[in-house]
Amino acid sequence: KNHLDTIRSKIEYCRMLLRNQQYALFEPAISEVEETAEHPTGMTGDMLADTKSMRATLLEKNSKYPEAMIIRKEVLALRTSEFSERHPKTVRAMQAVAGNHIFTNDFLDAEKMFLKTLEVQREVLGNRHPETLITLMNLTSLYSKIEEGEKAERLAVECLEAAKAIYQPSHPFYMRS
Repeated sequence: KNHLDTIRSKIEYCRMLLRNQQYALFEPAISEVEETAEHPTGMTGDMLADTKSMRATLLEKNSKYPEAMIIRKEVLALRTSEFSERHPKTVRAMQAVAGNHIFTNDFLDAEKMFLKTLEVQREVLGNRHPETLITLMNLTSLYSKIEEGEKAERLAVECLEAAKAIYQPSHPFYMRS
């Protein structure tokens, strides 16, 4: 029950349930995985972060943003200590924290976190990586929402130019940008 491969399989099962919006099955499955974390032979920090991240996603889907933010910040701390600030999993955790700030209308902190995420992504992944483009689009949406039209327009053009360089016009990401 507590073997790392078994725990990994259970985490992947939970991820599949969440992705397929099977929330009634997800809740007991994730609870079982969370119980494993309490045992001395439990899971790695990475596995714990994965589990917590999925729990936060469910809370966000249920509009429980303040509770999700607490977990998102825990995940970011776990990712940073387990890896580094420049690791892709840490960067995804930064994106999730920024996104949650938008849900709670904390636009200043959302902007700070998106800008920090973007800086790391540009340095590590480059300007034309899909993850970088997603952050650009999220930041563009944020600027539109807070009526920073010039910033939003500048980033939208940058995003579109990058998308044109790497995607065909029929690609969903190209059309989204």
